[in-house]
Amino acid sequence: MVYSKLIEGFILVLIVASILNPASSLVIGEQGYKNIFVFFIPSGDPYILLNATNTSAQLKTLLVRLENNQQAPLDYYISWILTGVKPESTSIDITKELLNQSRIAILWSNATFVNVPPVNPANHSSTINPLVNFDENHLPPGILEIPINGTIHWYTLNTDLTAKLEGESIKLTLLNYNLTTSTPNYTSSRALGPLEVRVQIDNNTVSYYLLFYTLEVSSNTIRLLFPGAMRTTGYASTGFTPFNDVFIHWYTLVKYRDLISKLDEDSVNWWIAQVYGSSMRFLRKALSESNNSLIYAYLPELDIVGKYVGVDWYDKSISEFYRLLVNELTIYASSFKPDYLAVFILSHNSEYYAVFASRLLPTTGKLEEEWTMSQLTAILLSYSSPNPFNHIQNLVVNKEVSNLNKQLDQLKQNITQLNQTLVDTSSQLRSCEADRELYRSKVIEQDKALAQVEDLKKTGLLYLTNGLALVLGVTVILGFMALRVASKKRSS
Repeated sequence: MVYSKLIEGFILVLIVASILNPASSLVIGEQGYKNIFVFFIPSGDPYILLNATNTSAQLKTLLVRLENNQQAPLDYYISWILTGVKPESTSIDITKELLNQSRIAILWSNATFVNVPPVNPANHSSTINPLVNFDENHLPPGILEIPINGTIHWYTLNTDLTAKLEGESIKLTLLNYNLTTSTPNYTSSRALGPLEVRVQIDNNTVSYYLLFYTLEVSSNTIRLLFPGAMRTTGYASTGFTPFNDVFIHWYTLVKYRDLISKLDEDSVNWWIAQVYGSSMRFLRKALSESNNSLIYAYLPELDIVGKYVGVDWYDKSISEFYRLLVNELTIYASSFKPDYLAVFILSHNSEYYAVFASRLLPTTGKLEEEWTMSQLTAILLSYSSPNPFNHIQNLVVNKEVSNLNKQLDQLKQNITQLNQTLVDTSSQLRSCEADRELYRSKVIEQDKALAQVEDLKKTGLLYLTNGLALVLGVTVILGFMALRVASKKRSS
């Protein structure tokens, strides 16, 4: 049993490594994850998110089911990740929780936080968090009823408002600020703005970008929805530039939920769309201006719409929210922070899921192995600043390993070439040895032929010598006989 558990753990480590470190696990060369984005999404359907990510040719996705082994809400694990300390209680609401800011600042000095409620931008070097001093940093929403061609006083900005109607054109003026905005046709385009207004507060100039929505035009009154507005400064770390655009925070729907019941379907839909769009612009701000390669973003918009606006609105708007989020990744993240891994952590129907998305993802589909939330928490904590081996160092090591692999491949190629040279040389040597044996055989044959010639020579000489001796002997005998004949003739 212990052995099987060790094997399962080892397999899990390999899977995690293949997902989080593609360059080392699946030879993608020097291309690894240079940026990691982690999105916490309460009440987010993972399968609808997969549908949204699959529409992008830039993203490969992997779905992993997560066991809620601590039987705790998502806020519990977020608190654990932020502080590195396992919470003692599972009853945690991070919108109200006071966490150790010094610990967060030390643990995550390498990260950027977007709309993560417990992180204070005054204590952390890279944070966007409008919930800090929310009442001070925003203008409350409301419904404005202005007589046509008449004037009312708007106490929120301490200014008089006038509204003029000319045909289907509405002209709205903030008299004390000498600012005017209009819509040429309120039946086709109901929004008025955006309009930048600068307000003097305690000898400081504070700017807001205002937007209005035409609810109704009657015979003598124009009704407008003001959805609220955030200041351009005051809720982000000093490294961020002012937020010069319309920003309507998701907490507005919580704090002013009673206003929703006074609105018709179109205006509620418009207000939700403004909240969703603002959340994407907050994220875009972090993507474009943060120097950190690790970003954590808290995205509770769907959960808030489901709880405070209505389940029907949740069902209507979830696909649009995911579409906007995927666009931020494929358009803006790809431009400002390419080669990223997006990790979506979702709670849905009391279950937890992780969706990994990246163009570099080595594995796609649905992972059969089930992780636990505690395991994923531990993995994310491994990317914190004090960790001796965070993902930037991983990337450097991966590049070094990639270079070493290239050198190893070159050495292997050289060895292959040398082996081939050795084979060719051995073949040539064998050919030379064969030639040598052939020549040796021929030399032996020549030696034999030479020996035979020598033998014939000796024999010939012998025969020649014997022949000469015989000839001389015969000649002597004949000469002797001739002398005797001659002497006999003389005596007779």
